Amino acid sequence: MMAGEEMAGMNAGDPKLRIKTTPPGMRRNFLQRARLSLASAPYSDCQTIMVRAGGGFGKTSLLSQWRAECLGKGERVGWLALDQGDDPLSFAHGLNHCLGSGDGRAQKIVPEGLGDCSDGIEALTVLIGAIIDSPGRTALILDDLHALPRETLTTSIPYLIQNAPPNLRLLLGSRNYFKSTSSSLLKRGDFALIGEDDLRFSEQETLEIFRSRPEMKADREEAARIHALSEGWPLGLDIALVAIAAAPNRGELLSRLSIGSEDIALHLLESLSASLSDYDLAMLCRLSVFDVIRPDLVNSVFPDPHALDRLEALYQTSSLLTKADGADWLSLHFLVRQHLQKRYLKLPLEERRAFSLAAANWYAEQGLFGDAVDHAFAADRPDLAGRFAESCLFELVAQGRIVRAMNCVAGLARADVETRPALRIAAAWTHALCRDLVRARELSELIAGQPDATETERIEARLIDATIAQMADDRAGSVAILSSLDGVAAIGTGFQMQVLSLLRAMAMLDRGEPAEARQTLFLAKRAAGKAISAFLSNLMEWVIGCSYLREGRYADAEMHLNAHLQKAEEKWGRRNNMAVILAGHLAYALLEQGKTEQAKSVLGDRLDALEKFGMAEPLIVAYLALYFSEIASGRPEQGIRYLWALRDNGINLRMPRLVLRACYEEIRFHALQQDAVGARRAHAELESLQPGMDGESTDYLVSFDQLYLELGHAFYHQACERYDAALRHFQRAGSIAARLRRLKEANEIALFEEIVSRQLDAARAVGSVRIRFTRFTFSTQTLIRRARPGLRKLCEDAGLDWCAEAGEQFSWPSSSPPLSFQEPFGPGGEGRLLTRKETDILLLLRSGAVNKQIARTLGISLETVKWHLKNIYGKLNVSGRKHAISQGQRLGLFEGQAPQWERTAPLQ
Repeated sequence: MMAGEEMAGMNAGDPKLRIKTTPPGMRRNFLQRARLSLASAPYSDCQTIMVRAGGGFGKTSLLSQWRAECLGKGERVGWLALDQGDDPLSFAHGLNHCLGSGDGRAQKIVPEGLGDCSDGIEALTVLIGAIIDSPGRTALILDDLHALPRETLTTSIPYLIQNAPPNLRLLLGSRNYFKSTSSSLLKRGDFALIGEDDLRFSEQETLEIFRSRPEMKADREEAARIHALSEGWPLGLDIALVAIAAAPNRGELLSRLSIGSEDIALHLLESLSASLSDYDLAMLCRLSVFDVIRPDLVNSVFPDPHALDRLEALYQTSSLLTKADGADWLSLHFLVRQHLQKRYLKLPLEERRAFSLAAANWYAEQGLFGDAVDHAFAADRPDLAGRFAESCLFELVAQGRIVRAMNCVAGLARADVETRPALRIAAAWTHALCRDLVRARELSELIAGQPDATETERIEARLIDATIAQMADDRAGSVAILSSLDGVAAIGTGFQMQVLSLLRAMAMLDRGEPAEARQTLFLAKRAAGKAISAFLSNLMEWVIGCSYLREGRYADAEMHLNAHLQKAEEKWGRRNNMAVILAGHLAYALLEQGKTEQAKSVLGDRLDALEKFGMAEPLIVAYLALYFSEIASGRPEQGIRYLWALRDNGINLRMPRLVLRACYEEIRFHALQQDAVGARRAHAELESLQPGMDGESTDYLVSFDQLYLELGHAFYHQACERYDAALRHFQRAGSIAARLRRLKEANEIALFEEIVSRQLDAARAVGSVRIRFTRFTFSTQTLIRRARPGLRKLCEDAGLDWCAEAGEQFSWPSSSPPLSFQEPFGPGGEGRLLTRKETDILLLLRSGAVNKQIARTLGISLETVKWHLKNIYGKLNVSGRKHAISQGQRLGLFEGQAPQWERTAPLQ
């Protein structure tokens, strides 16, 4: 035992060894990552875990978290930071020292005979034997594994891992992926590898970091934007936070992050490039034009034979580059790349063109024509770009890379597109899916009008026309085109068959046949097999999710849409067209289960992308999810603003259905608040919609719009206390809902029909039947719970059963009981004349505030202030501010003072 103790004593006196075995301190505001905890699956049963990532991904931070977890369980924990001086024998002595002086309540390990060993493997054998004999569990944390000399890496590390006893857990951190070692260990089942994708912060984790730093004052949308800019890269997020904290005007920087990430990029590059030479910066500047930096590409475009070696050295020593597990290619972090590209544009034009031409030729040789097109355009060679595009444009569309396809088409001459058949068809699909509908129709007519056009090409033109109709929300037009294809014996290509199946399923969904729509898509996917287009496959999954929503199967919809949203984000990115439409319907599925915060989180920093894509149904459900979430959280003003945004999108996109749905929801809201003024304003806009949408019709698409028209009229008349007219419209709406097989709407219409009947004092016989509250959607439950007390009483009288099940779906916030403007104002709580917001505005008017000051104080828009003032003047029967103040004093409305309002973020 004496020799081991002497060795431990000698090691203890080595200052360098003491530094290497001293663990780093935990950072302030460190985020404990539950999904990467040692207690979580699949890490709980793993004996060896390797964290493999480039610089700035938080490897050491995660190892520190694991150290704290092991100490919390009473384990013996040793920490060793490795370097090039750790030959096999030094490595064994370093392990001995960290175990002899390690943390934890367990007895220290002092192996006997280690000092007599002259060989690294022999010393490791002695050390492993001592660990086996020691009581309790031991955890060894080895950081910077990549810095070890080759001999130690190829002999000592595999020996230690393969001979580790059951009471020893190894936690390793490295920048490199050791393919031979890792592959063999992964087969054992007790080895786990955590890579860069695992270490990236999720959007929820980014939000938690912001919440832990209240001085940032960033809302969910801004946190989502920063997450997207940093791509979840921990170091990028840290530097973004530093940039925001250092900004003279944080609010302004946060509000313009989507276009102003230059502030963050500058902080990032300054902090990471201090040690870079001019050669390194020049090389990285040129490489910033590549999404992926491949070794052969570097050798092709750089004349310097040492460029690749220098690039690998930069990966090892800086945090600018990242590498996928097991891959030989590198990539620059998004924020770094964005800034370097601006530097690249300052290089001489001829130099940039020559560089891009070399890259275009290399990509074409590799069969990567999409990248070849981009660089051919950059080299000012449209002839090459057109030739390459003909080989890849349709494939880009089929893969769902629509934006890239559109960028490619935009750079081509019209003559090139119109004279090349393959380009013509692919460009028509691209324009249709990007809502450039005029150009898409031109190309479709050109395809069908060619004298030598085949039957397959004419069918494709009709499918393009049907898609154009769907994108324009002309569902009847799409159905008419599909009907013309019913007699076609066979469709020319697999892609055409998949499009036809998808469009038919969407039509079935509109007809109220969700199960049939699902069956159609299941059969189409089975027939296509592996040949199915990735883009169309995800659209089919979206329609399947929609079918679950139509049936009220919200949990099934959530599970299905969430799984495919994650795949879409991994494949195309968070703001891709496919990801945003899946997110819109997932948010609504979450909302209807009472998960309002999750619904808002899913839609964070996606609304603008959803608006740009411009499909009607995803826009409707996304905005309604946000609207009902705000109502449930007690923020009706913000909720109404989402309805106004939906209406504005309908006007801009020329989609009356969006305007119709926004107006209907606003009328319903005001009716349940017994606010005739608000209902009248929204109803006036409802009546201005296409007259052809009104009246009787047997067409199911016209009837669908007619349903919401009737409901809008019904709630408007109810708000105005014209109950006989309201009842007539509810009855018409009920018959339409039954014809369309809209069972949820039919159930809810029956409830409101009974309420109006009781308001007419003519209760129907069904009044004795108890109506369970949980039969209604969460959105309707929200509005009824937040309704005026008088209407709530009528709901109970109509047989509404406030059963416990409803409360189990959603925990109503204790801080916001029924909406503030339901509470009484004035002496004795008898007068319910003004809402709370209107009373606060009146108090501010009395203090001399102008409209802009009121808007700033209450955190609302100037338009909202004017709207509230109009309501105040109407309710008080006055014509101006002074008259309103004197009338308020006469009615006793100024007994309280305006509360301290928190600012509400404006709608983005």
